[in-house]
Amino acid sequence: MLPLFVLPWIALASPTAPSMTAGADCAEASRAAVEVVGGYDAVRVVTAPGAPRAALVVTVVDRDGWSSFTARAGGTSSLSVAGGGGGAVTLAIEPDLDAPSGACALKLELMRGGEVVAAVDLAPAPVAGS
Repeated sequence: MLPLFVLPWIALASPTAPSMTAGADCAEASRAAVEVVGGYDAVRVVTAPGAPRAALVVTVVDRDGWSSFTARAGGTSSLSVAGGGGGAVTLAIEPDLDAPSGACALKLELMRGGEVVAAVDLAPAPVAGS
């Protein structure tokens, strides 16, 4: 039996509570693994237009550690990374819990010298017949 003081938290976490998703075509969270030859020096995310102050958190993990940053809806955000190693790199997006709503990531890119060395397309696939 759950103590009475836990019940309000369960109500807030229920599917009927106000949603922080960026939209029906957007994943609230996503993860991708890419292989990067020669390393990278920046991570860039492109987001779709969204509600004011909508945001998501981008995290990049490689053999040397991890970094994360907040990206706002409606543009491009990037993070410079010192010594981003090559090899297996994991990119992840998740809702920014401090933002009033989630943003929609369209593309994640790893950059080296201003050039894209790896990209993950997160844009929703077009619906057949539209």
